[in-house]
Amino acid sequence: MPKTFTGCRTCRNRKIKCPSERPECSRCNKAGLECPGYGPIIIWLPPNQEISKAQGMGGMPPPELTWADQDVYDGHCLDQFISELSNIAVTQFERSQSQSAVQGPFAVLSFPRTNLQPARLFPSSPTLSLDLQPSWLQDQESQALFQHYVSVIASRMMPYHDTRNPWKTTYPSMALNEDSLTYLAVRHAILSQAAAHLQHIGHRTKDMSVLAKGHYALSLRSLSTYLSQNSEYEYGAVLASMLSLIMAEVSVSQRVSGGFTTKKGRVQIYGGNSFGWRYHLQNAWHLATKYLPQKPWLFSETAWLTTQSLCMLKLRMDLELWLRSPINVNDRDGNHSEDSVEQPKDLLVLQDLLASVSSRPDVGFTIGVSPRTVQGLSKAVRLIRQANSYGLTSSCRSEVDALTDTLIDLETMYAQDPADLRALHERVFILGIVIFLRRETIDPSPRALLRYTSTLFDCMQAIDGLFCLEQPKDRIRRDSSHVSVWPVFFAAVECFRPQEMRLAQIWLDKLGKCGIGNREDVSKVVHGVWRERRRRCHAPKAAPIAFHGENDEHEASMDESDGMGDIIVPWREVMSPMGMDILLV
Repeated sequence: MPKTFTGCRTCRNRKIKCPSERPECSRCNKAGLECPGYGPIIIWLPPNQEISKAQGMGGMPPPELTWADQDVYDGHCLDQFISELSNIAVTQFERSQSQSAVQGPFAVLSFPRTNLQPARLFPSSPTLSLDLQPSWLQDQESQALFQHYVSVIASRMMPYHDTRNPWKTTYPSMALNEDSLTYLAVRHAILSQAAAHLQHIGHRTKDMSVLAKGHYALSLRSLSTYLSQNSEYEYGAVLASMLSLIMAEVSVSQRVSGGFTTKKGRVQIYGGNSFGWRYHLQNAWHLATKYLPQKPWLFSETAWLTTQSLCMLKLRMDLELWLRSPINVNDRDGNHSEDSVEQPKDLLVLQDLLASVSSRPDVGFTIGVSPRTVQGLSKAVRLIRQANSYGLTSSCRSEVDALTDTLIDLETMYAQDPADLRALHERVFILGIVIFLRRETIDPSPRALLRYTSTLFDCMQAIDGLFCLEQPKDRIRRDSSHVSVWPVFFAAVECFRPQEMRLAQIWLDKLGKCGIGNREDVSKVVHGVWRERRRRCHAPKAAPIAFHGENDEHEASMDESDGMGDIIVPWREVMSPMGMDILLV
């Protein structure tokens, strides 16, 4: 009969067959013995007490012999290794700014600290082999750029500190991965972004310009090679690389080897003045719509984060993309039934994709808004497209007014907590949607939008006040320039009174110092609108209030502002002669 080990310990010691009844076996009960059950027996030994080689161990040798040829480290040495592993990933690049590394996932294994001297804790000062680091991080230039991205730029990608910030976690993690050309594309794109930022804040400008363009070209080449070699894509990584290219958007004067080209040899977002963002955004959107049947964002965190970011970008820039495309409408003059209005196919796809991504309650967090605000923006885009295609019908006007009321009610709800930073940013975004919606549909005078623009800049002033008092966890000092440009820009171009223009100019001044190229373009367009409005007004100058922009002086007076409030100046008409195409993010 084969020997078994399923019986209770008492029967096994008596060398009799155990019936294995639970909770106690019948043989122990009949013999009047205590049945210990069938679980493992744990024996606690006094410190330093030795145990025989075979006792309770099935004849196995003592554990220390298993590692006879290896160094044995105590718990504090293990903590040292764990800390270095965490730092290699991301946190080593935050130390120069915060002087405190974020704990990695192994921090729960930390051993209790003692008052021993460091020499006793780490007698041999063990260090992690450089072989475990990605090879490209051993290049000091690349390491410095990566550090700058993680510690500075990633914090600017969101309006306030948020531990979920994917530009501090997901994107750097992909950049550290060396398994795929898509990760290589992400890496070079974020290094390009970092170099362009350093260039614009005046750090080694010539060197950083070369690095920015070089990394951008390498990113394009890596992505192009991957797409040409594969028919099935790693969706999340490919989309992340495209979004990173949108944010970097560095172009060179000659055609790069990857086969892509952009216009004018300029830099967008962190460089300014380029049209290439449209190309990357359209390709990213094509990729997402291609994968709409499979919905990979429902099964992958990276896929959801990138798709959600793409949807937020698409919603904000949808009208700019659409206005540059041929309008395929048969009855633009209004010879149609209001009930027969059909939504364009691409807008239906946007709504379907957004509905799928919105299955999670944190949709919109990367731009600092709630799902309800995202829903309001989506409805606003639909109504604007409808009004531009078929004209402002009575039913469309009613929907615009109803949506405006809904958004203002939502803004009023957030106004109940005036000292909450997130609530203030939500209010700014909601008011921006209202201004955007009414300008692109009803096209009212700036005076009719005054209540919204005035409240928005009051919120911006409050945000600056809160940032001054804040002690951010990531040690990055913020101001209103961190707020999403999209809503504030629409309010700034509608300003006509001195008080709002002053607040808008304060915001523009902060934008000009943040080292992002297209922020300077934003300032030029806003000042251009103000100049054109004043020119059309032909009002006499009295008690001027000066606003100093780039090589220009912008003046307004109380007398002028009365007349200027009735003058509509389309900002696109001002921007177009400047040769700009600003991506408002």
